[in-house]
Amino acid sequence: MRTSILKKVFIRSNKSIGLIKWIKLTLLESYLGEQLLEMLLAFSSYTEGTDLDAFLPAGSNAYRTENLDDFIAATYINLKLRNYIIELLKIKYLEHYSVLKTEPNSDNGNPEYKLNSEKLYLLTELKLSYNTIWVTLNLIIDMLVYILSGDLATALATGAIIEFVRRFKF
Repeated sequence: MRTSILKKVFIRSNKSIGLIKWIKLTLLESYLGEQLLEMLLAFSSYTEGTDLDAFLPAGSNAYRTENLDDFIAATYINLKLRNYIIELLKIKYLEHYSVLKTEPNSDNGNPEYKLNSEKLYLLTELKLSYNTIWVTLNLIIDMLVYILSGDLATALATGAIIEFVRRFKF
């Protein structure tokens, strides 16, 4: 059995990436990771003859794109964080986890991004890791609010707000 990927979410393999940058990417990943995974899962289930055919070069059987924006859901927050999300996709999903991979475009030589079919199992494991992070964060904050306020209703309301933020990203 494989080892849990949860540790890999936090520990950087490329020491050339600064610690502060890694922390920022990990926080962004914790916040938007599940959303990114949903987009990646949508592309991993691509089959020929769908609306995504317009993006594919002739004779291809896998979704490829030169633009990482295709893997980002169109929301207000994502629009504002677009450059950071692209950096997250490149550093963590392409280089660190290898969920994405690049191939040269036969037309213009620019790299094309596609899902690494050998690493698709990581999509589910990453989703479990993100849920574990949020549940742990929620429990810690709930306990702190309860200890500081002594009010169970306030602690429950705090937990509900955290869950709202987790589920409903604009």
